Amino acid sequence: MAVRRVIDVMGASGSSYRFKLHEPEAAHLPIAGNYVIIEAGAAVPASIGVSTDLSKTASSLEVPSEHHLYTRLNVGRQARDAEQEDILANHPQLRRPSSR
Repeated sequence: MAVRRVIDVMGASGSSYRFKLHEPEAAHLPIAGNYVIIEAGAAVPASIGVSTDLSKTASSLEVPSEHHLYTRLNVGRQARDAEQEDILANHPQLRRPSSR
């Protein structure tokens, strides 16, 4: 199965949030944003988080080999936190890795 380059994750509000695949060997921009980790072939994320520096988060997270990291650039802290809460409200099973 081909890895999806872009995924949309629905929030409880009905808003859809677009995340882009982060290639493990690629450097990430040092910018704030949200991220999700999704198991290959799954329809919903396994975990979710926010970060003030996605370049550090991408290199420090332990993403299992059968999972993929997707990121969403979002500089404003209020917007990042609001989007995460909206997604968590729609997907209460999600884990929150500790990474800021």
